[in-house]
Amino acid sequence: DEFLDLFNKAIHNYSPEARITLLKNPLESPASGVLVGLKCIGSKLYLVLTKLEQRYGTDEIRLNKYIKRLLAYTPNTNKTTEMPAVGLRKISDDLQSYIRGLLQVQSDILTSEIILVQILQLKFPEKILIEYQLTDMPKRDVNDFFHIIDELITAREIATLSDQTSPKGE
Repeated sequence: DEFLDLFNKAIHNYSPEARITLLKNPLESPASGVLVGLKCIGSKLYLVLTKLEQRYGTDEIRLNKYIKRLLAYTPNTNKTTEMPAVGLRKISDDLQSYIRGLLQVQSDILTSEIILVQILQLKFPEKILIEYQLTDMPKRDVNDFFHIIDELITAREIATLSDQTSPKGE
């Protein structure tokens, strides 16, 4: 898991007791439950890390985590007004981070790209999806999807900047 990799690299200059404290602070439930019942002294650090790795570090668990996050992701959209470019950019960035996480765990996950593109489309407002469908750009895979979405968002960002810098009354 990326957390455990970073943690192991960061703890070299700390005492065993400080290492346990550094480990405990960022853990949330259910991972923090691994520490329950263990006398948390520095000599137990290896045992705690091993338990965390066994319980939360398998590729299948990590893959499921990213898929669940992707499916559960609900952008903050208002169906009655058009979403500003900054909101669309946040949706795109969030979704791309989930895809990067999936790719980190299983590089061939994109063999199921048709399903992923359909899931990604569910996360954007209807108006941007209509614009997406109307483009004549290729729509073969996830990269194409994000390329088109990025182009549409960039166009909105430019329009917003143009509106903000043009003198009033024109």
